[in-house]
Amino acid sequence: MGTLSMLRAAGRSGHPGLLFGELLRRLWSTRRWYGYERSLSLPLEAPPPKRPVVIREWRPEDAAVLLNPADARTPAAAKDRLVRLAMLGAQVPTCYVAVTEDGQPCHMQWMIGADGNERVRACTRGGLPPVDEKTVLLENAFTHEAHRRQGIEKWIVKHLLESARQTGHRRAILFVSDNNALSRNMVERMGFSPFLLKTDRSRLFLRRFTFERLPDTE
Repeated sequence: MGTLSMLRAAGRSGHPGLLFGELLRRLWSTRRWYGYERSLSLPLEAPPPKRPVVIREWRPEDAAVLLNPADARTPAAAKDRLVRLAMLGAQVPTCYVAVTEDGQPCHMQWMIGADGNERVRACTRGGLPPVDEKTVLLENAFTHEAHRRQGIEKWIVKHLLESARQTGHRRAILFVSDNNALSRNMVERMGFSPFLLKTDRSRLFLRRFTFERLPDTE
Protein backbone atom coordinates (compact mmCIF):
# COMPACT_ATOMS: atom_id res chain seq x y z
CA MET A 1 0.00 0.00 0.00
CA GLY A 2 1.54 3.30 -1.08
CA THR A 3 2.34 6.06 1.39
CA LEU A 4 -0.32 8.51 0.20
CA SER A 5 -2.99 5.82 -0.03
CA MET A 6 -2.22 4.59 3.48
CA LEU A 7 -2.21 8.09 4.95
CA ARG A 8 -5.53 8.93 3.30
CA ALA A 9 -7.09 5.72 4.56
CA ALA A 10 -5.66 6.29 8.05
CA GLY A 11 -7.13 9.79 8.10
CA ARG A 12 -10.59 8.44 7.25
CA SER A 13 -10.42 5.51 9.68
CA GLY A 14 -11.77 7.39 12.70
CA HIS A 15 -8.56 6.61 14.62
CA PRO A 16 -6.36 9.75 14.86
CA GLY A 17 -3.59 7.71 16.45
CA LEU A 18 -3.32 5.62 13.29
CA LEU A 19 -2.61 8.62 11.10
CA PHE A 20 0.00 9.96 13.53
CA GLY A 21 1.66 6.56 13.84
CA GLU A 22 1.79 6.07 10.09
CA LEU A 23 3.34 9.52 9.58
CA LEU A 24 6.09 8.67 12.05
CA ARG A 25 6.66 5.22 10.57
CA ARG A 26 6.88 6.48 7.01
CA LEU A 27 9.18 9.28 8.10
CA TRP A 28 11.79 6.98 9.67
CA SER A 29 11.54 3.35 10.64
CA THR A 30 13.02 -0.11 10.15
CA ARG A 31 10.88 -3.22 10.45
CA ARG A 32 11.68 -6.87 9.85
CA TRP A 33 9.81 -10.06 9.03
CA TYR A 34 10.92 -13.67 8.88
CA GLY A 35 9.99 -15.63 5.80
CA TYR A 36 8.97 -19.24 6.56
CA GLU A 37 8.72 -22.18 4.19
CA ARG A 38 7.14 -25.61 4.39
CA SER A 39 7.12 -28.64 2.13
CA LEU A 40 3.60 -29.65 1.19
CA SER A 41 4.65 -33.29 1.32
CA LEU A 42 4.76 -33.09 5.12
CA PRO A 43 1.56 -34.05 6.97
CA LEU A 44 -0.14 -31.34 9.01
CA GLU A 45 -2.45 -32.24 11.86
CA ALA A 46 -5.01 -29.70 13.03
CA PRO A 47 -8.05 -30.41 15.19
CA PRO A 48 -11.37 -28.94 14.12
CA PRO A 49 -12.03 -25.46 15.52
CA LYS A 50 -14.22 -25.06 18.59
CA ARG A 51 -16.98 -23.72 16.37
CA PRO A 52 -17.61 -25.45 13.01
CA VAL A 53 -16.75 -23.41 9.93
CA VAL A 54 -16.71 -23.92 6.18
CA ILE A 55 -14.29 -22.39 3.67
CA ARG A 56 -15.28 -20.48 0.57
CA GLU A 57 -13.87 -17.67 -1.57
CA TRP A 58 -14.31 -14.03 -0.55
CA ARG A 59 -17.53 -12.21 -1.35
CA PRO A 60 -17.88 -8.40 -1.39
CA GLU A 61 -20.49 -8.47 1.38
CA ASP A 62 -17.93 -10.03 3.75
CA ALA A 63 -16.19 -6.67 4.12
CA ALA A 64 -18.95 -5.15 6.24
CA VAL A 65 -18.53 -7.91 8.83
CA LEU A 66 -14.79 -8.49 8.81
CA LEU A 67 -13.15 -5.25 7.70
CA ASN A 68 -15.11 -2.21 8.84
CA PRO A 69 -12.47 0.14 10.36
CA ALA A 70 -15.17 1.74 12.52
CA ASP A 71 -15.48 -1.58 14.39
CA ALA A 72 -11.80 -1.59 15.35
CA ARG A 73 -11.04 -0.83 18.98
CA THR A 74 -7.43 0.28 18.45
CA PRO A 75 -5.41 2.00 15.71
CA ALA A 76 -3.52 -1.25 15.11
CA ALA A 77 -6.78 -3.14 14.61
CA ALA A 78 -7.97 -0.46 12.19
CA LYS A 79 -4.75 -0.78 10.19
CA ASP A 80 -5.17 -4.56 10.01
CA ARG A 81 -8.46 -3.95 8.24
CA LEU A 82 -7.16 -1.21 5.92
CA VAL A 83 -4.25 -3.34 4.70
CA ARG A 84 -6.60 -6.16 3.76
CA LEU A 85 -9.05 -3.80 2.10
CA ALA A 86 -6.19 -2.52 -0.05
CA MET A 87 -5.28 -6.05 -1.10
CA LEU A 88 -8.89 -6.76 -1.99
CA GLY A 89 -9.03 -3.53 -3.97
CA ALA A 90 -5.95 -4.65 -5.91
CA GLN A 91 -7.80 -7.88 -6.80
CA VAL A 92 -4.99 -10.14 -5.60
CA PRO A 93 -6.07 -13.78 -6.05
CA THR A 94 -7.24 -15.69 -4.06
CA CYS A 95 -8.80 -14.69 -0.73
CA TYR A 96 -10.58 -17.41 1.26
CA VAL A 97 -13.06 -16.94 4.09
CA ALA A 98 -14.14 -19.16 6.98
CA VAL A 99 -17.86 -18.92 7.65
CA THR A 100 -19.73 -20.12 10.75
CA GLU A 101 -22.80 -22.32 10.65
CA ASP A 102 -25.06 -19.26 10.91
CA GLY A 103 -23.37 -17.63 7.90
CA GLN A 104 -21.05 -15.20 9.67
CA PRO A 105 -17.61 -14.71 8.07
CA CYS A 106 -15.04 -14.98 10.85
CA HIS A 107 -11.62 -15.43 9.21
CA MET A 108 -9.94 -14.49 5.94
CA GLN A 109 -6.63 -15.45 4.33
CA TRP A 110 -4.99 -15.29 0.93
CA MET A 111 -3.34 -18.23 -0.78
CA ILE A 112 -1.52 -16.82 -3.79
CA GLY A 113 0.07 -18.70 -6.65
CA ALA A 114 2.33 -17.57 -9.47
CA ASP A 115 -0.66 -16.15 -11.35
CA GLY A 116 -0.96 -13.47 -8.67
CA ASN A 117 2.64 -12.25 -8.79
CA GLU A 118 1.96 -9.12 -10.81
CA ARG A 119 -0.97 -7.98 -8.69
CA VAL A 120 1.01 -8.66 -5.50
CA ARG A 121 3.91 -6.59 -6.80
CA ALA A 122 1.62 -3.70 -7.71
CA CYS A 123 -0.23 -3.83 -4.39
CA THR A 124 2.78 -4.14 -2.08
CA ARG A 125 5.29 -2.10 -4.11
CA GLY A 126 7.78 -4.96 -3.90
CA GLY A 127 6.98 -5.84 -0.29
CA LEU A 128 6.46 -9.52 -1.08
CA PRO A 129 8.60 -11.76 -3.31
CA PRO A 130 7.18 -13.49 -6.39
CA VAL A 131 6.55 -17.23 -6.17
CA ASP A 132 7.26 -19.90 -8.74
CA GLU A 133 4.73 -22.30 -10.28
CA LYS A 134 5.21 -24.87 -7.51
CA THR A 135 4.94 -22.47 -4.55
CA VAL A 136 2.03 -20.74 -2.83
CA LEU A 137 2.19 -17.68 -0.58
CA LEU A 138 -0.05 -17.48 2.49
CA GLU A 139 -0.67 -13.84 3.34
CA ASN A 140 -2.75 -11.46 5.43
CA ALA A 141 -4.53 -13.97 7.63
CA PHE A 142 -7.10 -12.17 9.78
CA THR A 143 -9.53 -13.53 12.34
CA HIS A 144 -12.26 -11.26 13.66
CA GLU A 145 -11.75 -10.45 17.33
CA ALA A 146 -14.97 -12.25 18.31
CA HIS A 147 -13.65 -15.56 16.92
CA ARG A 148 -10.05 -15.67 18.06
CA ARG A 149 -8.44 -18.45 20.13
CA GLN A 150 -10.81 -21.03 18.69
CA GLY A 151 -8.33 -22.92 16.48
CA ILE A 152 -9.73 -21.53 13.25
CA GLU A 153 -6.54 -20.31 11.58
CA LYS A 154 -4.55 -23.53 11.93
CA TRP A 155 -7.48 -25.55 10.62
CA ILE A 156 -7.84 -23.20 7.62
CA VAL A 157 -4.11 -23.43 6.84
CA LYS A 158 -4.30 -27.22 6.91
CA HIS A 159 -7.10 -27.27 4.34
CA LEU A 160 -5.55 -24.62 2.10
CA LEU A 161 -2.24 -26.48 2.00
CA GLU A 162 -3.99 -29.75 1.21
CA SER A 163 -5.77 -28.00 -1.65
CA ALA A 164 -2.48 -26.57 -2.93
CA ARG A 165 -0.81 -29.99 -2.82
CA GLN A 166 -3.67 -31.53 -4.80
CA THR A 167 -3.17 -28.94 -7.56
CA GLY A 168 0.52 -29.82 -7.92
CA HIS A 169 2.18 -27.29 -5.63
CA ARG A 170 5.09 -28.46 -3.52
CA ARG A 171 5.93 -25.60 -1.15
CA ALA A 172 4.26 -22.88 0.88
CA ILE A 173 5.78 -19.68 2.25
CA LEU A 174 4.56 -16.95 4.59
CA PHE A 175 5.93 -13.97 6.52
CA VAL A 176 5.74 -13.16 10.23
CA SER A 177 6.92 -9.99 11.98
CA ASP A 178 10.12 -10.51 13.96
CA ASN A 179 8.44 -9.14 17.10
CA ASN A 180 5.38 -11.40 16.88
CA ALA A 181 6.65 -14.29 18.97
CA LEU A 182 3.21 -15.85 19.31
CA SER A 183 2.69 -16.18 15.55
CA ARG A 184 6.25 -17.32 14.98
CA ASN A 185 5.83 -20.10 17.52
CA MET A 186 2.54 -21.11 15.93
CA VAL A 187 3.88 -21.42 12.38
CA GLU A 188 6.96 -23.28 13.61
CA ARG A 189 4.72 -25.78 15.41
CA MET A 190 2.95 -26.22 12.07
CA GLY A 191 6.19 -27.30 10.43
CA PHE A 192 7.30 -24.03 8.82
CA SER A 193 11.02 -23.20 8.97
CA PRO A 194 12.60 -19.72 8.69
CA PHE A 195 14.57 -19.21 5.49
CA LEU A 196 14.43 -15.50 4.66
CA LEU A 197 14.69 -12.12 6.38
CA LYS A 198 12.68 -9.23 4.95
CA THR A 199 13.62 -5.69 5.96
CA ASP A 200 11.36 -2.68 5.35
CA ARG A 201 13.18 0.64 5.65
CA SER A 202 11.34 3.96 5.45
CA ARG A 203 13.44 7.12 5.27
CA LEU A 204 11.76 10.49 4.73
CA PHE A 205 8.73 8.78 3.13
CA LEU A 206 10.86 6.71 0.76
CA ARG A 207 10.43 2.98 1.31
CA ARG A 208 12.80 0.15 0.41
CA PHE A 209 12.47 -3.60 0.87
CA THR A 210 15.35 -6.06 0.97
CA PHE A 211 15.32 -9.87 1.20
CA GLU A 212 18.22 -11.91 2.59
CA ARG A 213 18.44 -15.66 2.83
CA LEU A 214 19.18 -16.88 6.33
CA PRO A 215 22.39 -18.88 6.95
CA ASP A 216 22.38 -22.60 6.18
CA THR A 217 19.30 -22.38 3.96
CA GLU A 218 21.05 -22.14 0.58
